Amino acid sequence: MKKLLMVCIPTYKREKSLRRCIESVAAQIENASLSGHVGIYVANDASPDNTANLLRDYLQRYFAAVTRERNLGMSANIRCMLEEASRTSEYQLIITDDDSLQPGVLVELVEFLRMHRPSLPAAWTPRYSYTEQGGLHCVVCDSFPDSVAIEPSSANAARYMDNGFVLSGLILRGEAIDFEFWKEFDDNAYFPVIVFGDLLRGKGAYFWKKNIVHHTVLNVCHWESWGKNDVAIELRLFLDFILAYQILAQKTGTSSSFYYRAFPGIYRSVIELLRSNKLRADRSLVLDAIRDLAEKRARRLGLPARQTLILALVAGVALAAAKTLAASALSLVSTGATKSKNRDRVRAYSDLLRSAPLVFKLITSSGRP
Repeated sequence: MKKLLMVCIPTYKREKSLRRCIESVAAQIENASLSGHVGIYVANDASPDNTANLLRDYLQRYFAAVTRERNLGMSANIRCMLEEASRTSEYQLIITDDDSLQPGVLVELVEFLRMHRPSLPAAWTPRYSYTEQGGLHCVVCDSFPDSVAIEPSSANAARYMDNGFVLSGLILRGEAIDFEFWKEFDDNAYFPVIVFGDLLRGKGAYFWKKNIVHHTVLNVCHWESWGKNDVAIELRLFLDFILAYQILAQKTGTSSSFYYRAFPGIYRSVIELLRSNKLRADRSLVLDAIRDLAEKRARRLGLPARQTLILALVAGVALAAAKTLAASALSLVSTGATKSKNRDRVRAYSDLLRSAPLVFKLITSSGRP
């Protein structure tokens, strides 16, 4: 008989935080006597440290782990992990190895799944993100004031698929996932956005307004394979995010209406890139990264995606220019701390405007054959 839930933990080179992650789940399974309903499954992506030996310490009957013989990469490891876990469980909760389950939530999670099974294909939760020192950094993916069911449609996929970008806190039903489709974009850093979007399109999803995972940010991430330096990685991640929309738009066959509804998410990504300190690096370094991406990418942005990006860029530049003028005018008539604050705003908006030509070049280069 399948367990109701498998807590799935993909891991790579995070031996110390992995133990904390496992213990945060194991303690709640044991304290609430949930071993008959909840399991833990760790997928070690051939970590070159002591992770494999650490996993041998866990002999509980609700615990299972696999160590890959070779490194599959983040997407393929997680895809295989979910395929494997879905054979022995109805639902899978992903928690990455630097995160942990919030205290006391496992009982509520089990009750939530019992209440909504078997019609629930997927769910997402607000991600409360903390620094390694324990301070609250931000809350993301907090889409609605209350829990709500989202009906399956291409429009809802376009609106809400970006809520899949944080893996920890995603609740999935592996049987509903199109794993063959997933294999087509194993090289995309935002594979969770595509997978979640595809579930929203065909099956729908549920937003559960519950903080279930302690999500860690601003720590070391192993993005080495995504680019030769920080600038290249930043630009690669941006393009992969936009490609995630393109991949799903092509599958839905509703390009124009899809991008229209996806515009807010795409606009936010453009503004975040314009604000990035990575674009303040040596200009030749940025241009080299743009050229490298244009030459080596297997997938390229099609015309609808590039048009949407340019529209988002124009809107962002126009708004930044207006805010620059307003802040400049206010700095002339203000004094003291207010004057200083307005000058800081002028500098921030001016930096954003200076980055715009580089982003435009990235967008136009990404479509060249």
